[in-house]
Amino acid sequence: IPFTFTKKIYGSTEKPTFKFTIAEWDMDKNAAKTSTDVGYSPEGEISLKVTGSQAAKTVHFIFGSKAAYGDYWFKISENAYTKWYEAATAYFVHVKLSAEGAEVVGVKKNKVTAEENRMPYDTVFQNYRLSTLQINKLVEGSPASQDQEYSFKLVFAQGSSKLKPTALSIQGRKYNADGELIETLDYEKKATWEFTLKHGEYIIFNNLPTGLKWTLTEASSDGYRAAWEITDGSTIGSGEGYVSSDTLKKDTNTVVYTNTSTYRLPETGGSGATTYTMVGLMLILCGITYLIYQTKARRKGGYYSP
Repeated sequence: IPFTFTKKIYGSTEKPTFKFTIAEWDMDKNAAKTSTDVGYSPEGEISLKVTGSQAAKTVHFIFGSKAAYGDYWFKISENAYTKWYEAATAYFVHVKLSAEGAEVVGVKKNKVTAEENRMPYDTVFQNYRLSTLQINKLVEGSPASQDQEYSFKLVFAQGSSKLKPTALSIQGRKYNADGELIETLDYEKKATWEFTLKHGEYIIFNNLPTGLKWTLTEASSDGYRAAWEITDGSTIGSGEGYVSSDTLKKDTNTVVYTNTSTYRLPETGGSGATTYTMVGLMLILCGITYLIYQTKARRKGGYYSP
């Protein structure tokens, strides 16, 4: 009997090829099995190329004359990919064989313990192009503290990805200015992340589907002016302030937060410096004049009295 499943992709204009396999399945043992005179076609790895946003593939479950009447399960599974997030990795197809023939009576998604879906069967493998979000910290100006820690809050929202952040396994990795890994934020299904960065440090969040929306807020720091720039190979946004937001594009998305010191060295001398300088110059001139007249008087043998 024929059975058709669909592949849908999001966040990419590529024309990727995806790989699938079929196996008869023992639902009690959660393992592959082989029954007499029961099979499927095609055998081995199945290729499915998506040239637009979706493509479909029809497979066949085969029952020979010696196959026993009863319930059969077949597992259709998709291979894992490094650049794609799989919303569904496997479907379990329930087929009932009787004297009247074979019929698909239900489908389970991902887990053998999942609730069985009845007609119509929405057997869709959805893949989202994965991207990363890198956050860099820079501190400029004098006397800027490059050892100070700056606090950030990152919030993910569903956006156009159609995936809730709380359903994702997101990982964060923090690096120092030399590119050495200094901290790992384990995979957690949550929407809000808080962390700190020093000058030159950066953090990379992985396993993010394209279309996911993010908002980044840096805690304000006295004596600094904040600015940010967002790039994905080219600049796509910039501004001043402590809050930035965007939607993830494919591959790498980078946001750089730069804090510039607004501290200014105080002016020396105070407001009366000019007055004191003029008075000093006048006293010096008077002294020089007195010495000149006194010298002339002595040369004449007289005495000069101012």
